[in-house]
Amino acid sequence: MIRLLIFCILLTGCYCKPYEKGLNKAVKDFESTRLDKTIRKLTELDACYPEKKQHHFYLGLIHYQKNEYETAIKHFLIGGFLEKQTEADWYVANAFIALNQRSKAREILKLLAEKESDFQKKAKELLSEIRD
Repeated sequence: MIRLLIFCILLTGCYCKPYEKGLNKAVKDFESTRLDKTIRKLTELDACYPEKKQHHFYLGLIHYQKNEYETAIKHFLIGGFLEKQTEADWYVANAFIALNQRSKAREILKLLAEKESDFQKKAKELLSEIRD
């Protein structure tokens, strides 16, 4: 077992931390606005745990903050973070607006406006403001 672990470390160049521990550390870096460090940690998590998806929410947020809207949308649409899905949808809608894809944004905002959440009121307001 130890030989396999050493081989894995030598092969990949990283040691795969337990997912939750790695995610928690990356979130702390994100909250401290150490975005490049967070991207590096989340990318390592993705390499070690491609079946897990929760880290894509934070990658989406980072790329959104960096005005990299297409990349942000890709991460948000991967899903797998049920407790944050409504928030992810909100950012996707806003990213589509920033990309001047208002009809796509409107579709998402309509769904958010119908769903009781922290984003319902904001979605209704934004819907009334955007035009094609």
